[in-house]
Amino acid sequence: QFPNEESAIAFLVSHGILTAAEETDCVACGYHGCRRKSKATPKSLKCNKKDCGKSQSLVGHTLFANSKMPLHQILYIAVFFLFQSPAATVVSQLHCSSRTVNDFYQLFRKMIRAVLEADGAFKAEDQAGAAAATSDPDAEKKKVDEDDHKAVAIWRQMNNDSMWEAFLGCLKRVTYDSKEGFKV
Repeated sequence: QFPNEESAIAFLVSHGILTAAEETDCVACGYHGCRRKSKATPKSLKCNKKDCGKSQSLVGHTLFANSKMPLHQILYIAVFFLFQSPAATVVSQLHCSSRTVNDFYQLFRKMIRAVLEADGAFKAEDQAGAAAATSDPDAEKKKVDEDDHKAVAIWRQMNNDSMWEAFLGCLKRVTYDSKEGFKV
């Protein structure tokens, strides 16, 4: 379904996850309407206003914002994530690194957790208490990872019949900043 970047962009636009270039407001001047900068850089937009012409990202403030990986590859990683495929399977099928796969799997877990927390469907155990019990930063990170996995398990149960649609719903609801994480 996603043979290339163009088809992935069209899919994400059709599901309201990305905004079509012509519907995008310029971040510099506010003009309504941008265009793709070039076919070679489909995630880059350029303002249509003659005296502006500033460039911006089509995927800014989304889960895709900080990745150079093509969108169609990220969507395939998401499918493997939903099927609970091991990283080694994804690496062999998509020819990417295990670090890339694990980073996206972790990003997907954090996104799902943020949505569940916003909906009141998941509340992490008291991390302040756990952090006070130990000053080990690795233990704190492990606790956060465990909570992420618990949140995904709850989410999977809630959306067992429609995980792909639920995943797209999460993508649609969140904004992402690499420093601040996900906001719903």
